[in-house]
Amino acid sequence: MNKFSYQDENTSYIRPKPARSLSSSTYRQPLRALTPTLSISLQNQDNNSNENNDSHHQLGNYALEIYDNLFQSETEAVVNYNYLDLHIEINSKMRAILIDWIISAHLKFKLLPETLFIAVNLVDRYLEKKAVYKQHLQLVGLASLLIASKYEEIYPPETLNLVKIADNAYSKEQILLMESDILRTLDFKITVPSSWRFLERLSKITEMSPMEFAFARYLLELSLIEYHMLRYKLSLISASVVYLARKIFRIEPHWSKALGRQARVDESELKECARDLYVLLQGATLNPLEGIKEKFSRKDFMEVAKIRINVN
Repeated sequence: MNKFSYQDENTSYIRPKPARSLSSSTYRQPLRALTPTLSISLQNQDNNSNENNDSHHQLGNYALEIYDNLFQSETEAVVNYNYLDLHIEINSKMRAILIDWIISAHLKFKLLPETLFIAVNLVDRYLEKKAVYKQHLQLVGLASLLIASKYEEIYPPETLNLVKIADNAYSKEQILLMESDILRTLDFKITVPSSWRFLERLSKITEMSPMEFAFARYLLELSLIEYHMLRYKLSLISASVVYLARKIFRIEPHWSKALGRQARVDESELKECARDLYVLLQGATLNPLEGIKEKFSRKDFMEVAKIRINVN
């Protein structure tokens, strides 16, 4: 019997709801309830009382407390960036292929942005603790996407749709068994900060245009694919994304002391991470991975993957 399969004639399942469409998604805005509105200029960033106190449903009053907590707890999401050294059958190239595939599946299911970042974090934290065979690597991705969807979405995709999107490589039972193993291995710890949440805040502070935000999101998702980027803190990656995007779009200043206080990082600390992001961006056109390029070549993502970059 396959390691991740089981058979139980007494097992019964609740009748599933109608399957969600697997057609291509349209761009979705971040969850308003979890995205503090910080429409403040760079000149007024130190005036924290301006964080949209009148808009209670957008949690502006609690923005600083929310992000204080995220900064303090982001170490819980950190993964040892050498963890693949312990794996015999899995390498960084295989991980990149998996994450690119998860990005494509996430888009087809029209899931929320945070779901993607949770799923990738689950994959890395699980692989940090458990060695798996290469034929089960996609199964880890499927189960992680299912867990993240159940956690973040109102209507997560049905398990049978996950079976179909993986071309029936695994059974429903295998996915559910892997889901259970991931949750037990991680002690059911799903709630961790993500680079997406830090980007949301900084995009509000800097009042990014839709084009700039789509481009920043492209950079952020490129960082998910690259194993080497695990060496950086999530908040640092998000700040470096904003810094690089401002340089590319020639927005002055590229960084400021006020913005640095909000992001809790100085410009000098950003440059190494920003340089790595720039290398990823320059190599993206030649990268054989198609999922992320197809996603950000769409009109609803402003076709930012087609932008030709030249940073002096």
